Amino acid sequence: MRKSMKWLGAFISILVLLVILAVVCLITFVNPNRFKPLIAEQVMKYTGRQLTIDGDLSWSFFPCVGIKTGHVLLGNPTGFEQKIFAEVQHATLGVKLFPLLHKQIESSGIVLDGLKLNLIKDANGKANWQFQQALPTSTTVLVDSNRSGDIKTRAAGLMISGIEVSNAEINWIDIQKKQSVSIEKLRLRAKDINFLKPFLIESEFDFISKNPVLSGHVVFSSQSALSIDQQIFSFRDIVLAAQLHQGNKKFNWQITGDVIADLQQQTLQWTHFHGQMGNLVLTGKIGIVDLTTRPHATGHLQFQPFDLKALLQEMGQDTASLQVLKNMSGDVDFMAAANAVDVQGRFKIDAIEARQVKLSHIVVPVHYQIGVLELSPITADFYQGSLQSNAKVNLTGTLPQIAVQAKLLNVHAEPLLQDLGGNNQKLKLAGMANVELQVTTVGTDSTTIVKNLNGTGHVSLNQGVLQGIDIAYLVDNAYALVKHQVSTATNAQQTDFGTLTGNVVFRDGVMVNNDLVLNAPRFKMNGSGSIDLVNRKIDFHLQAMMMQSAADQSNLYGVPIPITITGNLTDPNVRLDTATLAKAVAEQQLKKVESQVESQMKNKMQGKTVEMLHSLLGH
Repeated sequence: MRKSMKWLGAFISILVLLVILAVVCLITFVNPNRFKPLIAEQVMKYTGRQLTIDGDLSWSFFPCVGIKTGHVLLGNPTGFEQKIFAEVQHATLGVKLFPLLHKQIESSGIVLDGLKLNLIKDANGKANWQFQQALPTSTTVLVDSNRSGDIKTRAAGLMISGIEVSNAEINWIDIQKKQSVSIEKLRLRAKDINFLKPFLIESEFDFISKNPVLSGHVVFSSQSALSIDQQIFSFRDIVLAAQLHQGNKKFNWQITGDVIADLQQQTLQWTHFHGQMGNLVLTGKIGIVDLTTRPHATGHLQFQPFDLKALLQEMGQDTASLQVLKNMSGDVDFMAAANAVDVQGRFKIDAIEARQVKLSHIVVPVHYQIGVLELSPITADFYQGSLQSNAKVNLTGTLPQIAVQAKLLNVHAEPLLQDLGGNNQKLKLAGMANVELQVTTVGTDSTTIVKNLNGTGHVSLNQGVLQGIDIAYLVDNAYALVKHQVSTATNAQQTDFGTLTGNVVFRDGVMVNNDLVLNAPRFKMNGSGSIDLVNRKIDFHLQAMMMQSAADQSNLYGVPIPITITGNLTDPNVRLDTATLAKAVAEQQLKKVESQVESQMKNKMQGKTVEMLHSLLGH
């Protein structure tokens, strides 16, 4: 037994000496820098690019045989202002010794430090990552089935202990579209890579984007499995987290799920999709076909109920004009190809309060295609009545072009107008309102949208009250003025009426009306004028006509009683136009005098005619 152990010890000692001798011989007689020209020549042959190795090459040994490099760079094709396509400060590639004895290739790892990659598309659309073909197109490569199976077997036996990329930078520049993205501080780590079982991939990096301006930090991890022979690549338990910044706006995203890519079938499936940003949670699935030729994506996403205002606040958005937007939920189906996106969905919202205007139980169907967003038909409960609307937003231009058709049915006007104009309005309307609108506008902010408002509408109000003005009191004042008396009427500060109707035209933010009709028990009123919605100014001229049944109206029946409403929309000046009234009364008196004179002349003419007849008969 002792003798056997001695022989074993001697054998191991000899083996170690042989390995040491081989290492010494390799170091002494083989200088890896001698391979620099050969490596550069082969790179030029197969890529058409100049490879420069200006750092020293050196050997690494037990437990792995490998080679280390210093600074290496690969040039761009001619015609690109940026001369460098890729460069590495340090790289190490190692292969373990003992697995080679079993015809297995097991790498001890690939380490890249200071990788810098410049991906550029020039003004003509030429990309610097398009390499020339390694073999002429006329060359035919024949691989028999046995050798193909052997390659697959060897590939299955290939194991890489790990890949580690640190301090890397990737720059993507599209000169044609004036867009760029820079990935910095990239770290990539893959451990125990092989083609037989899943292995872990982890990565993180910072990025900066121009047009659009965006920056952030991204972290990624996944259990990956690679089936080279079947060309199926799976990434399970994906976790993709991103912290994004756009000015003072912040976005925190996290996406999870499972992805399987089948290159033979040219498909990719993302199942168990789960995305979260603040209180917004998305679930669903995504599929892509024609993966490497003409990708075509379809999917279904569900939005769990969330508070949009809280989400916008978390993102740093201005929500001053949005008081409430809660319990928004919905689902969408989408299709996306190279130059086309089609989205159809339906959203529900429990309550919205924007600029003090309130809606509840809102349902919004959505359809987006070729840059046009359609929201139709929108329905909602609106101030104890209902809202029905169709909206179309054209996003293909510089500014969104908006077209809206809306109906307000049996809406309580007083709380609506109070929320629109505030509590300090001098004139207020109450009653049951029905409104129809067909308007268009352009813009992104409320001021611009109102300024560009154009279209038509119709308004009717039933069983109404006009608060802040007593038209009957003004009529009584007009009567007293005509009679040269002091009015004893009491100002009730409101006008009760049966109906109010009118058509309106919107012209660049100004609402114009020429056929206002208001029916009250003692009078009927017509009016015309305009309201400047941008500058909040009003200029309306009303004419009240006494009803024939009104008491003691002998001097005012048939005379239009003029009333003007001008000035600031919140606190307008309401007055009886006495000058116009006096003129109208004078005209009425003149007509009466003319009528009396005409009547007298007619009577006299009749009298003379009778005398003449009598005279003739007497002869």
